[in-house]
Amino acid sequence: MKVFLTGATGFLGGELLVEFSKLSFIEKIFCLVRADSQLAAQCRLKKVFAFHDDFYDESKTVAIPGDLMDENLSKKLRSDFELNSVNIIVHSGANTSFLPQKRNVVEATNVNGAIQVATWASGLKDLKTFAYVGTAMIAGAGPSMVGRHIFEDESPNPNAEHIVDYTRFKMIGEMNVRRIIPEDKLLVVRPSAILGDSRLWKPRSFDIAWVFTALNVLRLCPFDITCRVDLISVDYASRAIIDLIFSDRNFNCYHLSAGRSATAMWDILQVYRNNDNGRIDYHFADPGLYKEMVSFSKKRLEQCEVLNRDYKDYLHYWQGIFNSNGEFRILLFGLEKYLRFINLDQTFDNTRLLSEGIKEPEVTSSYVGRTISFIKDIDIIESSQKNA
Repeated sequence: MKVFLTGATGFLGGELLVEFSKLSFIEKIFCLVRADSQLAAQCRLKKVFAFHDDFYDESKTVAIPGDLMDENLSKKLRSDFELNSVNIIVHSGANTSFLPQKRNVVEATNVNGAIQVATWASGLKDLKTFAYVGTAMIAGAGPSMVGRHIFEDESPNPNAEHIVDYTRFKMIGEMNVRRIIPEDKLLVVRPSAILGDSRLWKPRSFDIAWVFTALNVLRLCPFDITCRVDLISVDYASRAIIDLIFSDRNFNCYHLSAGRSATAMWDILQVYRNNDNGRIDYHFADPGLYKEMVSFSKKRLEQCEVLNRDYKDYLHYWQGIFNSNGEFRILLFGLEKYLRFINLDQTFDNTRLLSEGIKEPEVTSSYVGRTISFIKDIDIIESSQKNA
């Protein structure tokens, strides 16, 4: 059995790579890696295995230099004779940036990349499964989607509203893959949001974990205390994908999610609260307060009527904890899109996944409580700058 994997140096893709490498019936794992040379690509793969001291077998894991933004990628893959015998393709490569200025790169990676890999895959005579790793967030963010428990068949919906280009382009990417790959060979997996690792070690990425660390510092949260967030750990997502690939599936599309067991924001933040040094207590407020918080960060106090009236303690607290209003402003801008997702209060049905014998994910607040030492000291200003 031979596997072709994109996104192998990423958060979820790195876990998939290591897990595939441990399966004795997998003969080769070909990894598309963004690099200028074979050697550079190989070095990036070595770092994936070195991160948690996993064994790296150079004879089993093969680096393929390439770029999902390359419009000739499918031709280059087709010309590589060794790739003609691939049986399993897992397309987990993506650009996950929420930044508007990265729109073109996000589109080229998530739309063109999916087309290129799927076009090449459609010509493989021994292809058994093409697994497309999407996102449950393609369901959309319009008013009718707030507070919803969402099922797989509701997506992709070309008319869905989106908070960020990332989810819209992932939706288009999935639609193109469905057009190219025969239904009997297609597996679409849509993780909800991936937060950290449930194992007792440092996760490969703090992409979402930094948001909770930032909210733990902010303390005045512009969302309802009961808002739920559908989160799973990266190791759960990886195991579920591999189990689905090598099972007799009843469907070709699954949410990888917590479903109706999704955690309320307060349950997660309370874990931080119980592990901090006695900051001002949490308060949950109307989402509209975010605009006043931004005005405060810009020293426009005349636009902070509610803050000045009801939350003076928080104004003093912020002035004491942030080195400057500029830092506070960067933090708020970095959080803005994430706050909008939190306020959607969405959960994603996982009945299909559980029906295949895959167990429910561990409750988020439980594994976060166990692994908080690895994530609570994130540099939130640095993380905010990457997202602002």
